[in-house]
Amino acid sequence: MRAWSRVFFGALVCFAWLPQARAQADAELPHLLFEPVTLDVIRNEGDVAAADAPSYTARELSTLAQGPAIDLQQWLRENRAAPAALAADDIAADIAAYEQAVLDMESKGGAFDARLDQELLSLGALLQQAGDYTRAQASFDRALHINRVNSGLFSMNQIPIIESMIENHLARGDLVAADEQQEYLLYVQRKNHGDRAVDLLPALTRYAEWNLFAFRARLTPPPPALVDTEGEPPPAPKLEENSDMMLSFRIGRLINAHNVYQSLISIVTSNFGPGDSRLRTFEQQLALTNYLYITTFGLQTDPMLMQTNSMVPFDNGEVARPPMGFRQGRDSLERRIAFLENEPDASARQTAQARLDLADWMLMFSKRTGSLEIYLEAWQDMVEAGATQEELGALFNPDFPQEIPSYLEHPYSRASIGLPADVALEYKGYIDVEFKLSRYGVASSISVLGRSPTATPELEARLLRNIRRAGYRPRIADGALRDEEQIYTRFYYTY
Repeated sequence: MRAWSRVFFGALVCFAWLPQARAQADAELPHLLFEPVTLDVIRNEGDVAAADAPSYTARELSTLAQGPAIDLQQWLRENRAAPAALAADDIAADIAAYEQAVLDMESKGGAFDARLDQELLSLGALLQQAGDYTRAQASFDRALHINRVNSGLFSMNQIPIIESMIENHLARGDLVAADEQQEYLLYVQRKNHGDRAVDLLPALTRYAEWNLFAFRARLTPPPPALVDTEGEPPPAPKLEENSDMMLSFRIGRLINAHNVYQSLISIVTSNFGPGDSRLRTFEQQLALTNYLYITTFGLQTDPMLMQTNSMVPFDNGEVARPPMGFRQGRDSLERRIAFLENEPDASARQTAQARLDLADWMLMFSKRTGSLEIYLEAWQDMVEAGATQEELGALFNPDFPQEIPSYLEHPYSRASIGLPADVALEYKGYIDVEFKLSRYGVASSISVLGRSPTATPELEARLLRNIRRAGYRPRIADGALRDEEQIYTRFYYTY
């Protein structure tokens, strides 16, 4: 997962960060992981000693993360979730102290004393910790007003206050209000830096990431403990999950992200040239927005749902169809390869990976002949660059087939919940699976070989459904595509 700010992490209290392909039923196990280990399987034929003896013997050929194992839920509590709201009594004294400090400043310096905004910001943070979001918002609103009076409408000093307001809106479950403040945050920075200044790049990058976050956010009720101290519950989310309003909102956020990445590419290219390493990341993200649009909305979206309410000049307004689709994603990935070829420090592996991403794109949209040619071209480039057999194997013939696109946070993976690859986990059980993988990365003849006693029919069904729906990268060994390969895998699971 990307390096999100504390605002985005705080949002995870009330919003589930789920890939688009995951079914709604997964809400019951939102952090379910399946971790693959390659197997060597020997069938036990007629010499089985007992009727209940295992029908096969399995030897693990690969390993998962090693070291002290940790329970997944414990890791999530310690590393990802926002801090739980504290009981009001535990911080009542601090809140009272800040409230008194505000009164003292007002009596000496007036209602618009320049020091008040910081006191009110701290007070709002404490109220937010206590779960008193209504009063916290009032404190932030007043802090922002005082800041504008003393520092001007577009002062950069107001940015910490706006960020706190965003966090508070997300904690309340109000994605729309948080989105409006994100737009205003970028508006303030544009007023200070200009529309195409280099200094605006961090703000644009953050805004693009926010729009992808808002597109993927799923509304859930706030936890029961998060109730205002005066008895007023947090407001219900303003968007219903399957409503036209929610659909329009999500389309708008995706179009915003798409257009902001285009703007980022233009600014970086104009100021730093085609060799800047940031370009390949922005082009990949641009391709991602096209992939998400096609796979989520298809190509027949009602034009009335594609209007956005953005105050930034990156949305397309009323158009019959947004400029997003197969060709736009392909062009983005082709430009990414060109950028790498112009980058002196780019390695052969990086360029080969970019070619693989392009080949994956072609394959996902049924351009099979062209995709296989690009896969083999990437292999040949690595060979000519002097890659070792180990390097070739890791990139073109990994232990378990690479799910595509490789830059997507796929269901039931570590990336989908931001879990690093080197964190060792305690697993609840395993399911052994076999299937055939075609030269085009399609899994077939999927079946369960065996399982641990804790494996349930529901877990099996989810795993098999995920394998069936996934697309995999074709595997290459010794310069040739592997065809109808038999795959044996043990999937360890936890949640």
